[in-house]
Amino acid sequence: MAQPKYADSKYVFLTDFDGTITLLDSNDHMVDTVGMGYKERRKINDKVVSEQQCFRDGFREMLESVKHPFSEMEELVRRDVKLDPGFKEFYAFAKQNNIPVIVVSSGMEPLIRSIFKNLIGDDADKIDIVSNGVAFTDPEQKGITWEVNYRHPENPYGHDKSLSILPYRNLEKPPLLFFAGDGISDMSAASHADVLFVKDKQDNDLATYCENRKIGYHLFKDWTVVKAMLEKVCVTYV
Repeated sequence: MAQPKYADSKYVFLTDFDGTITLLDSNDHMVDTVGMGYKERRKINDKVVSEQQCFRDGFREMLESVKHPFSEMEELVRRDVKLDPGFKEFYAFAKQNNIPVIVVSSGMEPLIRSIFKNLIGDDADKIDIVSNGVAFTDPEQKGITWEVNYRHPENPYGHDKSLSILPYRNLEKPPLLFFAGDGISDMSAASHADVLFVKDKQDNDLATYCENRKIGYHLFKDWTVVKAMLEKVCVTYV
């Protein structure tokens, strides 16, 4: 089996994108604004947290309620999604200290790249992103109709984020593994990080899941908190 990209790193920081790096979850925003709406989406989230429905099927159901062209949805999220305060400073610190930052998302890479480009400019092209794709399903392949293209279509998560962490965990000398997340798509990764950060927010599904499973975590309001803790770890963990 091939070694993970940053096998020689002392630390590896993996993070969710939507609602974790950003203030707004782009997928939830599409669904709430032009799809099934907040109340119906929350019903699905609750089923996923209680393990009555898998994330893959629930997320597909949410996105299927969005009947607008993909280009319109890209415009919507580029307009409304903003970066979390402190993320740029966190990323600069990580880069300065040779700490790889890997975005591990259940969202769709074209939207993530577009939002990132809009928010942080050329640095967006340098960030590793592991995510789902999008398939244009209209005959002209222009995205008039579209669907999520899952990275792991047979897996109940669609994109199982633990599969980005476990190759590092299984190394003979694994790095210290950080993970930051906020929602139901992050549940598979939560128990595999050495240090887990959970975004402090309304409808905190990941915190609920961790409490139900007795998984320890650090709650954070914004990335200034994460950066401060990472600075301490880099000093004390040798």
